[in-house]
Amino acid sequence: MTGTHIVDQHAALRAATTRLWEALRDRLNGACAWADTHPLTDQLVDRLADPDQAVTGGEGTPLVDPASVAEFAALLGKPTGAGFRIIGEALELRHRLPRLWERVQSLEVSAEDGCRVAARTMSLSPTAARWVDDQLVHFVGALSTSQLERTVEAAKTSTGAPAEDESSVFVHLVHDRSNVNGHSRLFGELSRLDALELDQALQHGAELQKLWGNQSSVEVRRAHALAELARSQSMLPPLPQPPRSDDGDHEVEPMPISPDRSVNGLPAPVEPRPPAPRPIALTLILPEPGANPAGTSGHPAPGRLGNLPVTAEQVAIWCGAPGAQITVRPVIDLNLPESTDCYAPTDRIREHVRATHPTCVFPFCDVPAERADLDHIVPFDAGGTTTTDNLAPLCRRHHRLKTHHGWRYRRLGARLFGWSSPEGESYLRDGPRTLPFPTGPARRLGPEPIDEPADTG
Repeated sequence: MTGTHIVDQHAALRAATTRLWEALRDRLNGACAWADTHPLTDQLVDRLADPDQAVTGGEGTPLVDPASVAEFAALLGKPTGAGFRIIGEALELRHRLPRLWERVQSLEVSAEDGCRVAARTMSLSPTAARWVDDQLVHFVGALSTSQLERTVEAAKTSTGAPAEDESSVFVHLVHDRSNVNGHSRLFGELSRLDALELDQALQHGAELQKLWGNQSSVEVRRAHALAELARSQSMLPPLPQPPRSDDGDHEVEPMPISPDRSVNGLPAPVEPRPPAPRPIALTLILPEPGANPAGTSGHPAPGRLGNLPVTAEQVAIWCGAPGAQITVRPVIDLNLPESTDCYAPTDRIREHVRATHPTCVFPFCDVPAERADLDHIVPFDAGGTTTTDNLAPLCRRHHRLKTHHGWRYRRLGARLFGWSSPEGESYLRDGPRTLPFPTGPARRLGPEPIDEPADTG
């Protein structure tokens, strides 16, 4: 490669980076504009089941109508949760990190770096957020994650806030439906003391695994130790039985359990418990016509555990675990519709629908069907039937949007749905994919809103 080609290549990369920074900045500006045009009014506050749903940024940022965020997110091709995050970070930057916001606007700092700071300062007081803004405005581009976290903790201390904020503690499990390795990812944030105790327990469990003959690496043995903690839960004491009154006719107030696990000043008994049995429910599902009975490279296609893909080899390993409990359920044939005359679907209908649609069918949503309601596509009160052809999983957030906020949809095929938004946009949900509606101007899909009770699932 000649010197001229190298110079041209570098110039092209710098130009692409500038365009990316501009696009991300413009998206932040668009998020702020959306928040400005969709404020939370007093009338909307009265309709919210939980007023905290409207809080998108830190303390002092404008409140946004939460029902409008799904429309914003869909326009960006993002899940609704991502829409809340993008608007929240934009408002946090504009209102509580003004110096950093100014540098993002002038492209001296990337919007990505600015949002990284904003995500960490939302839980701070306005004074602490401004302190972080002053400290990091000139260094954010070269800031590591640990340095950012230390700065946030220093802001809490310097402004008199408690150093440990319970609202930032979380544990998330991510079940990836696109792979068949039988694994899920775990990540989170714990208090320092809890993290140290968990680390000690995992290390102890890994050593026991080795003594029992497990020759895997220490990281694999730690993962096994965590699974054993989940199954046994031997650290939890049994609940004390409430005492009865002298006349024996009614129970009095139960004895309080203090944080140190004592009852009325006496240590609560901790009974050792054997590892809990591993329940495994197996359901044979016959696929629809046209489904490929074999996976890539001629290997058998995966089965499902719940709505997660698994292979026969993985099921065989799980079934060989000590104490495994195996339940074989009746066959579900996805080629045959199931129905009931009642409003509430039967368990078999629920399994059929969730096997057909593993996630919420709202545009860009990936909430597992097990955590979603089963919605009547044509409302039951409008003549819709409780059949697998008229039911689809909608997570609670999107079920409310469809029922009360003007989102409409129709079923156009086995796994194909047409959606229209309150502001006239239309989308196709085709299995796991969401696409813009391909037929010219946006069309309204479905009947006018009907107050339909939620189908809890």
